[in-house]
Amino acid sequence: MRTLAALVLAALLVPGVAPVQGGGDWPAYRHDNHSTWYNPAAFSPADALALKPDWTFTVASSTFAEPVMGGGAVYYTTAGTRGGSIYSLDATTGAQRWLRTFPNSPTTCNGVSTRAGIQGAATVANGVVYIGAADGFLYALSAATGATLWGVQIANTNAGEIMIDSPVVSTALGKVFIGTSAGAEACLISPHIAAVDLATGKAVSRTFLGAGHTGASIWSSLTVDEDAQRVYAATGNTNTGPSGDPLSQAIVAFDAATLSVLDHWQVPTRFTTDADFGASPTLFNAADGTPLVGTANKDGFIYVLRRANLAAGPVWKYPIAIYGGPEAGQSSVVAPSFADGVLYGGGAQTPQNELGSVVAFNPGTGAVLWKHVTPGFVLPGMPILGQVIFVAATHQGNTGATIEMLDRATGAVIRQIDTAAPVWGAPSAGDGKLLFTEISGHLHVYSSPATAVDGGVPDAGGPGPGDAGTPGPDGGLPDAGGPGPGDAGTPGTDGGVPDGGPGETVLFHDSLTGSGPLGSQWIVGSGNFARGPSGTSSTGVHNYAFVSAAALASETASVTINPVAGSNYNGLLIHASASSPVANHYAGYRNSDGTFSIARRNGYTYSYLGSTAPLPLTPGEHWLVFRASDAPGTVQLTLLLDSAPVLSVADSSAQQLTSGLGGIFSYNNAGSRFRDLVLETP
Repeated sequence: MRTLAALVLAALLVPGVAPVQGGGDWPAYRHDNHSTWYNPAAFSPADALALKPDWTFTVASSTFAEPVMGGGAVYYTTAGTRGGSIYSLDATTGAQRWLRTFPNSPTTCNGVSTRAGIQGAATVANGVVYIGAADGFLYALSAATGATLWGVQIANTNAGEIMIDSPVVSTALGKVFIGTSAGAEACLISPHIAAVDLATGKAVSRTFLGAGHTGASIWSSLTVDEDAQRVYAATGNTNTGPSGDPLSQAIVAFDAATLSVLDHWQVPTRFTTDADFGASPTLFNAADGTPLVGTANKDGFIYVLRRANLAAGPVWKYPIAIYGGPEAGQSSVVAPSFADGVLYGGGAQTPQNELGSVVAFNPGTGAVLWKHVTPGFVLPGMPILGQVIFVAATHQGNTGATIEMLDRATGAVIRQIDTAAPVWGAPSAGDGKLLFTEISGHLHVYSSPATAVDGGVPDAGGPGPGDAGTPGPDGGLPDAGGPGPGDAGTPGTDGGVPDGGPGETVLFHDSLTGSGPLGSQWIVGSGNFARGPSGTSSTGVHNYAFVSAAALASETASVTINPVAGSNYNGLLIHASASSPVANHYAGYRNSDGTFSIARRNGYTYSYLGSTAPLPLTPGEHWLVFRASDAPGTVQLTLLLDSAPVLSVADSSAQQLTSGLGGIFSYNNAGSRFRDLVLETP
């Protein structure tokens, strides 16, 4: 009998087809219209081990949706009491391209207003971004600028309707599909699904419950079988009980052209008013080619049915979790993943009293191929990139989460990443990147070095043309922003001195070695620094030093830091006021807990603009780069560590600092040692 590992390997090795290194884009929630969560790729467990923190982005709002990626941009949605936003971020650097915010149109339940924000993910297709907003409208936005191409009302927020699912775009059918849900379970609605013309924004909408009936909310995104011209929905509970509404707590097939109901099956359960299907239907085939559909229910079971005959009931079912509340670590709202003939399910507390699990199945029979017990409950979907499945397991009590990377052939753990806050939105993976969000508003991006491009980041002494940021044989210092391949650094002869790179102008370079004070080119605003043979260290507390060069609107400061254990607030300064630099500047720095932060100081008052999760450092020197790029009304600030962006924020406030001096700071006398400061400008 062939093992699962052998079957997966055979499926990957398709003659004449070369899988894309690192995978393609991840343009939509669940990746594709069949809800497979699968991004075919040349991506191995070794590639997963090589992923490293690339950049982060933080907003002061909750995030529940999966970040998506397409056309060189990441699209990231937020939910908040004042409305919902969608950010377009550069996929390589994390720099903000554009931002759209849509105000809430409050729905009212028993006299209490509910404000949803944007809880679904965006979908990007052919240069257009589709989003279901908190005002009840479905929007088509220009991917390049964020401008509205069209908008059409789908949900009547005055009647308690919202959209919490993500748009599903079918270019083959020329439509985008989306459903509605109640804003609060205590005030159920009569839901409907809508089909909207991609070109014109003209919508056709259809309710599907009996007259006067409410319930059957569509929590999760629809699934489209374009060949069969069917749309599948998984529905929630009912006010009247299942017998009165056979389309509640059900898997339902609709005609894609007319939206009329073609087929359905309702889950039989003792939980007559709370057996929601909270996960999208997943489309896949059995080994003999039989088209199947399956998903998880809050009763804890995964159900698999024949697509051509839903009414016949399940082909098989499996108890993956116990009944209960998903956010409390019970039941399952995980849409199964499917890749190369294997179905993968996930969920929360198991009948065996485990915290959570991931199970691999034979899709046609339900036979278990392997089972992995997770360190927390699995709430979101599980993306697959090549040979790796990514699982977000939230810890009990919602105290944090662990991102697990599993070998999808065996279920073996390849790697784990811990987070400070729960992860309720699914990760996504493509273009050699892993993206995931904490509900606290923190987006993490990890990248594979094999596909990373440094984009002008110091390249650690690369030997010049074509070095692509790779350390070279000259052992020299970074070349202050050469843009990667062909950066024209002088190979082996420059002694490591920064060369500026094409389009870069080095304004100042100080090795920070020697003996004595910093010297006349520096302004020591507070505390003191002393040079030494291996670099400069602080000798007091609250140490700030600035280079007495021209104040600049766009600048980059880079320096080697060698952190001392327990040291706090050590890093770089830019845009410091020439008249009062200690009181007014931007700071990019490392904290004693291993996190990195960007802050703005105005009149000695710090405003923290963003922070990373802890980034463990190996002992020794590390390159820190802090960059400011001014645009009308905005200062874009980016912090990089060892050539990789780790944090990017935009300051559009009235307190922004639009130009200034650069320098170094160390907040206590157990600080870092600094070496080779470089200031440059485009």
